[in-house]
Amino acid sequence: MQKIKLIVNLLFINLLVGLVLLAKPAFALAPTVSITELGEYINSNSFNLSYSALTDDPGATNAQFYYRKEGGSFTAFGPLLIGASGHVQVTPSQVNEHVKYYFKVEINSGVASDETSSNYDTSGPSPVQNYWKEKVAPGLNRLHWKNPGDSDFSRTFIYRGETPGFSADGSHKVGEVGGAPDAEMSWDNFGLDASKTYYYALRAIDKADNSASLVGDAEVTVQSPSVTGVSNQAKTESKVSELPKEASVLAEITEKVPSPASTKDLSQNASSEVKGSTEGISSKWIIFGIVILAIVLGLFFLYLRKKRNNIQRL
Repeated sequence: MQKIKLIVNLLFINLLVGLVLLAKPAFALAPTVSITELGEYINSNSFNLSYSALTDDPGATNAQFYYRKEGGSFTAFGPLLIGASGHVQVTPSQVNEHVKYYFKVEINSGVASDETSSNYDTSGPSPVQNYWKEKVAPGLNRLHWKNPGDSDFSRTFIYRGETPGFSADGSHKVGEVGGAPDAEMSWDNFGLDASKTYYYALRAIDKADNSASLVGDAEVTVQSPSVTGVSNQAKTESKVSELPKEASVLAEITEKVPSPASTKDLSQNASSEVKGSTEGISSKWIIFGIVILAIVLGLFFLYLRKKRNNIQRL
């Protein structure tokens, strides 16, 4: 009889423990938010900034954007946005000087925030210098030049045509070469038709994707959709121009609307948070199942014991 009481007590305790675990609140998500991540440089002061948030109640989530210049303090701009995601328009009212800008988004009055920053730059670099071309062998031309000395110099685009008046656009771009500022450079163009004459034009690009004026062969009068005319010598002044589509920073900004992470892997964090919540709920159902199984086994044990006692009395 004592054994039966002990088993019943254990079953009762297990049942209470299971009910307590089931009554425990579900795992709560820690609010997080991610903002569009800008590159080191931008050359436009009109673009969208987006956010993506993860909270327990997306419909009750609100977001506010802020901006500041280097050395200044944050100022709110744009409307208060409602929902788990959205965007705000950056305009010349916020970005209007060639300095570094910081952008921030806060959700639910600051329970979570995220920042990004970029240097605003619309000044083109100086053109390449000391350009000249040599025919090394049949089918091989070698170009020589010196990179501009601008600290934000990034790379040089190389265009080639078969007529002096070719268009320096994406269809004639044959090379892209980096290198340090003021570095002496050379580039080999293999596989050419030895019976043809080829003409070249070079254009320096900075880190904000601003371009310098074109520099090319002495006889070249290159037509360009982004630079009017072409210089056959390096100019001392720089010329700002809009690049062809292959180097547009606006396209990069549009493509970086948070996935998120460009926005710092928020999607991965979200999946891990949700997974943790799902695993927490699943474990409670496993405990509940174990408790029920223990009760069933206990009752079955009591039934067998009672049946054995009845047989012994007979």
